Amino acid sequence: GLTGVPNAVALTHIHNYDTDLRLFSNGYIELSLLKNLKLKSTIGADIREYRGEYFRPATIPNNGNVAPLPSTERKATEKSTEVINWLNENTITYFESWGKHELDAVAGVTAQKNIYRYTEATGSDFPNDKIQTLNNATVKSSKSERKTWTLLSYLARVNYRYNNKYYLTASLRTDGSSKFKEMDKRWGVFWSVGGAWRISAENWMQSASIWLTDLKIRADYGVIGNQSGIGRYGGYQTWSYGATGYTTPGSYAPKGWKLTQNAAPNTALTWEKRKTVDVGLDFRLWDRFYGTLDWYQTNTTDLLLAAPISYAMSGQN
Repeated sequence: GLTGVPNAVALTHIHNYDTDLRLFSNGYIELSLLKNLKLKSTIGADIREYRGEYFRPATIPNNGNVAPLPSTERKATEKSTEVINWLNENTITYFESWGKHELDAVAGVTAQKNIYRYTEATGSDFPNDKIQTLNNATVKSSKSERKTWTLLSYLARVNYRYNNKYYLTASLRTDGSSKFKEMDKRWGVFWSVGGAWRISAENWMQSASIWLTDLKIRADYGVIGNQSGIGRYGGYQTWSYGATGYTTPGSYAPKGWKLTQNAAPNTALTWEKRKTVDVGLDFRLWDRFYGTLDWYQTNTTDLLLAAPISYAMSGQN
């Protein structure tokens, strides 16, 4: 007879059901405190839930193969993954104009939290194929995982314009991430300054306005931060608790349990910083053709990069 050959008909008798739900929601409230002063609070959430169910009856050999038959192994697995990401932003905005001058400013605080939960339960040696829930299994095993990270930020930005010709802008923000363990590494300060000049608005350029609709030169320099290069607990020592092995191949009955040290932490981790200078030119010709030219240079320090290390260096045994 045939061995190790997938049987499409047999596979249809395996219960394998997955659901994946995702919900996006957001809302805000805005108050006009004074004529030129507004307060706005926004909250949004991204919620995702995945569930999976699997049951292989005794009439189906392992992996749905044709042989060997009969199979006495009934196995079931249930998985659940939940990811919740919410963001709250609170800002106050001010606007003022006098003569040819315009000024707007914004200051605020934002908070973000990400929660990840994973649960998996398995079972084997079911007495029959009728009741497929895990409480009917003779041998049971389970594992779970939970990860969380948070981000708190304070920010401010000021924009100034004169006669729709000269522009200045400056911004400052400080971010604190739970991914970095040490308090002196957890917070980063980032800023930027920039300016622009609309050359086409100058009186001596009006003779070219027939074909040169708009011409603006701009430049800015700033420092931005990045924390996405590491996991939630890159700066912390983490541990795993699991089975040392199983009594028989394919069984879910553990021989024993042990606590295992995961990768060695790096307490020196801090924000990755990217310093960028950018000079650009924006133009519009005959009010139809648009174009942009940019030159920029970026210098990255404190690069966050996951690199493998040897066990000897990690101190594990």
